[in-house]
Amino acid sequence: MTMKFASTTCFLFLAAFHFVAIGGFSLQTLVRPNAKTYYIHPSTRQQVRRTAVRSPVMQTGWSRPGQLGPTVAQLAKQKKLLGLGGLKKLPRVFPADELVNRAVNRALSHKEDTTVKNQRQRARKYAAEQLAILSKELTKPTGEILEGYEKILKNLSPFEKVVADLTVKSRELAGYGSLPDTLKGLQELRKDTMEVCKAGTKAAKEAVSRKLTLEEVDVAIASIEELWERDGWVLDLLLNMGQELRSVPMVDPELDTVVLVGSPNVGKSSIVRSISTGTPEVNNYPFTTRGMTLGHILDDLGEQICQVMDTPGLLPRSDQERNEMEKLTLASMEHLNSVIIFVLDLTGESGIKSSISDQLSVRDELRIRFPDREWIDVVSKADIPLEPQCEQKVPEGALRISSTTQEGMEVLSARVMQSLQTLQEKREARERERSRFIY
Repeated sequence: MTMKFASTTCFLFLAAFHFVAIGGFSLQTLVRPNAKTYYIHPSTRQQVRRTAVRSPVMQTGWSRPGQLGPTVAQLAKQKKLLGLGGLKKLPRVFPADELVNRAVNRALSHKEDTTVKNQRQRARKYAAEQLAILSKELTKPTGEILEGYEKILKNLSPFEKVVADLTVKSRELAGYGSLPDTLKGLQELRKDTMEVCKAGTKAAKEAVSRKLTLEEVDVAIASIEELWERDGWVLDLLLNMGQELRSVPMVDPELDTVVLVGSPNVGKSSIVRSISTGTPEVNNYPFTTRGMTLGHILDDLGEQICQVMDTPGLLPRSDQERNEMEKLTLASMEHLNSVIIFVLDLTGESGIKSSISDQLSVRDELRIRFPDREWIDVVSKADIPLEPQCEQKVPEGALRISSTTQEGMEVLSARVMQSLQTLQEKREARERERSRFIY
């Protein structure tokens, strides 16, 4: 009997496993019963799997044959992917007039409880419910906005924090006020709204007749409309500020970045387009007057190896004198896992702000400031002969390249890959050292 039961059990298990193998349902269902599953025809299963491995959005699924759940590395990658682009997750803000009109309409459309026979008590209850709805419709969304801003701004990556600060500062210089003052103003508006509704509810409760009770509701609603007409501008200001912050291009702070640095007009954007795989994007930051080119280098499977970005040109001056665009350049060098390509144009054709002496001065400053960064010197426009006195100023080991003829681009790409490998080795060494102290 025992042998027969064991044989039957084994047969059922093998049959179930065969059913899973041909695509009847997913083993994911056995491990996570509440998870969504989709039938995939066996002929397309491998193509779907290859797509899932390449897509950063779908990489939270299983990718190993027979794997019944995500590995620790997959969970960490999923958490990282979900945490990117914090500024784009800022809570949605509605215009002040739209919010208050909706709140008033919902309060006025509330139905009176006709089961209460006493007219005065019914009016009191009706007034309390109307003002409670009015208060909730205004204080709940504003509270969520305040909580959302506080949480998201606190958890931004260092690079995103700098970008957010630069964006807000540019608005301050334009006369729009600071973000802390705007949030404080919204907090005060929310507090005043609760106090008006609370006072209206108390007055309605103390009214001696039904008519006076309902009049107190009208007085409270009028007071709310006046308050929001006077102070609702803080919400409109935050609405515009949030739109600018959400429009900031997303740079993955966890992905290795090749940052092209140099003076203005030395050919950084052209190099990004030359060494990137695919077509780079031109991103616009709210505080910059020019687009920034962001590309990627992909492997044979389409996975991103690194991101490649040009930066606004730097001038030889102190940090106090530098504008927001230059501060963005320094932030990318400081806060991103970066390989620096410093681009020099020694032909003298980059304009008065990018004289050869100024370019070399900026380079020397940055080499002192970031001594541990992987560094590649590049002299652009190799198709144009240099004057003898300029030849002497070429940094030792610098690569000669030309975006016009593509001269030297393969060598540069090889150097970039070598530097990225070195960057990875340094990171792994730091992780081993950290683990040694932890354990």
